[in-house]
Amino acid sequence: MPVPYPQTRKLEAFRRNIEYARKMVRAGRSLATFQSPVFDIGDFYRAAWAQAVSGIDHWFHE
Repeated sequence: MPVPYPQTRKLEAFRRNIEYARKMVRAGRSLATFQSPVFDIGDFYRAAWAQAVSGIDHWFHE
């Protein structure tokens, strides 16, 4: 039986931040097939890492 998540404002903010990071990774994967010279796909992955770390940091400090 899975344990339910505690429903706190802090945890919900963390989960939103992580979901946003996952969306950036998905966007990077989707755009990688185009191999555009205009923008660097790696920026999506770097932004996702930064978002995830920021989300964890914010959660810990709350």
